[in-house]
Amino acid sequence: MTKKNLFQIALVVVLGGFCLYVYRDRFGAPPIQISHRSLGQRGARFRHVNDSATEAVVFLLSRPVALTSVKVVPIKDLTANTQPIWEMVASTHPQPVQDFAYGLSIPGMHPVVQGAVPGSLEPGVQYRVLITAGHDKAQHDFTPVPPPPNSP
Repeated sequence: MTKKNLFQIALVVVLGGFCLYVYRDRFGAPPIQISHRSLGQRGARFRHVNDSATEAVVFLLSRPVALTSVKVVPIKDLTANTQPIWEMVASTHPQPVQDFAYGLSIPGMHPVVQGAVPGSLEPGVQYRVLITAGHDKAQHDFTPVPPPPNSP
């Protein structure tokens, strides 16, 4: 091989490495984005929480993910060792989900403490949901709303 050929090969390798470095985010999964919705308490899924002071909260994910942990903590008490009011972890084979409701079971997950029940949400208090899906992490702040007053 001539010096010219070696130089061209080295140049291609360097340019290829530079392109991989610049566009490395193209090869990974997009970040997880979380949003939430408040739902009325009339659905059958929410019958056991219809005595709650807030409407049911459903979290929507930007894409289906196999969650490995879910935590909800009040923001006002947020410190390094704040105890979550609701915490779920994955069993051996978590199933991909695109939404889940606060306090209800998530396919492939179970409470950290066996038999633990989720804490009550208070209207007007800010909370943070923290999720982990493998190496990906995301968080979302939300404020539950009280149910509408009964109309006469």
